[in-house]
Amino acid sequence: KFVFDQCNNLKLLDLSYNRIQFLTDMFNEPSKIIILNLDNNFIEKISEDDLKYLNELTELSLAKNQINYIHPKAFENLKKLIKLNLNKNFIYSLPSSSLIYM
Repeated sequence: KFVFDQCNNLKLLDLSYNRIQFLTDMFNEPSKIIILNLDNNFIEKISEDDLKYLNELTELSLAKNQINYIHPKAFENLKKLIKLNLNKNFIYSLPSSSLIYM
């Protein structure tokens, strides 16, 4: 289990500047987090299931990472998301199908 799985009332989580490389298994249970900041880490990809339990998320910032791949269904469960920051990554194309879930 990940440490944040036990933080049932956590609404804002700032993990910027933490040298995070992978999101896999970071959020394994439904979460009440509405704002998540993962700026300035070393994340290279967003897989299909990395964000699936963050369905309350309204703001997600992944700026200044090394993201070069986002799975087309990575944002599928983020239906409440209204702000997404992918600034300063290595994303050269983003399938429009990956944004239809928002």
